Amino acid sequence: MEEGTHRPEIFVLEDGRILLVVVQPQNNGGVTIKHQAYLYDEEFNEQSRFPVTYIDDTYGEPADHRVAVVDDEIVIVYQTLNYGQNAPAGGGPSEQYATDQSLMLARYTFEGAEVLRTPIVAQQTDFTEDNFPDHCLLWDGDRLLVSTGSWSEKTKIRRVDLEGNIEATWTFEGDLDTIGNSLLIHNGKVAMLSYLMGAESGLTLNEFDADFEPNLLGYFPSEERSRTFPTGYAQINGYTFIAHVTSPAGTIGNPETNPFASYLLVLDENLQEVDDIYLGEDGFGHIHPTIAWKGDRFFVAWSMRS
Repeated sequence: MEEGTHRPEIFVLEDGRILLVVVQPQNNGGVTIKHQAYLYDEEFNEQSRFPVTYIDDTYGEPADHRVAVVDDEIVIVYQTLNYGQNAPAGGGPSEQYATDQSLMLARYTFEGAEVLRTPIVAQQTDFTEDNFPDHCLLWDGDRLLVSTGSWSEKTKIRRVDLEGNIEATWTFEGDLDTIGNSLLIHNGKVAMLSYLMGAESGLTLNEFDADFEPNLLGYFPSEERSRTFPTGYAQINGYTFIAHVTSPAGTIGNPETNPFASYLLVLDENLQEVDDIYLGEDGFGHIHPTIAWKGDRFFVAWSMRS
């Protein structure tokens, strides 16, 4: 892919095609594109590509995104930011420069036709209440569950329909971070893969009750590495695969001075660690690994320096 492309979300479609939705800025006749979708055949031959987000006069500049494939549509939930006079230079987190944030929903067909674009939360100015980088989502039967953080310790899960309407909201704290997580179904219940920062610096698995209060099921530290940002997961034949980012134990990962590496943690049905597979080092930014699989083919996509 072209230099500067990063933060891939990867899926294998029912017909075997591979979908990637990435950050790939591009100017198109005066319109600034921020995210694009790619479709490949089973051998990674590109079939098509099309833009899916743009800088908008109302909601601002698209940033972090997460994706779900629902029936025959690509569903994209993404953060946008409006900036004041002190606009950021370069990449990386930039909420400290923003005057407001929005959480947006867009839907596309696999042929690239836009079905819908609408705010879920429009122009939030109180970032202690809502902060939208590195959110996560789960398609739970007939609705999206979308988890977002804040500059406080609060995390929110919203139940959202495909028109962008919020049907319910839950706020919680627990053994988890507010961003860089994954939502999944574990033993028939909604659960969250997250992590603890600081000296502990290990991955966590929390299960939610009916009121979305988290209950810690597992804690997975490493003596050799910090483990954070479990943004990719798969559950196959009783095993849970967790793609996450790491830095050497006792250090704080920094994309510039201490680039992250990517690992794949494997847990058995009893949540016992059975493998920790090295994937790659010299990551770009926070790497953002995601997972897709079908049959006996397993894919992990993440950002590396070019």
